[in-house]
Amino acid sequence: MADVSPRRTDDVTPGTIADFTFRWDRWLGSGRTLTSAVYSILPTGPTIGATVLSQGNTYATAEVSGCTKGTRYVLSCLATASDGKAEEGRVEFYCRDDGET
Repeated sequence: MADVSPRRTDDVTPGTIADFTFRWDRWLGSGRTLTSAVYSILPTGPTIGATVLSQGNTYATAEVSGCTKGTRYVLSCLATASDGKAEEGRVEFYCRDDGET
């Protein structure tokens, strides 16, 4: 399973672009890297923009924008390793109004 950053996921607002980074290094171990990361979001609505593999292809980052205030979302990342094995990571986030604390 991936470690996901940010851990605090209630700071997403409708007008922001939020970066979510899935750290797959522990799951990959030594000698494997990511060959792909495919993202989905539920409920649908927000846009998954730029996606990047980094840190020697052990981290996968997605930009998410266009959330609807007051909605809770689940962003999933299906990662495939160089040996063909796959694993899914998820993070839940809440889209708050700019005035909420």
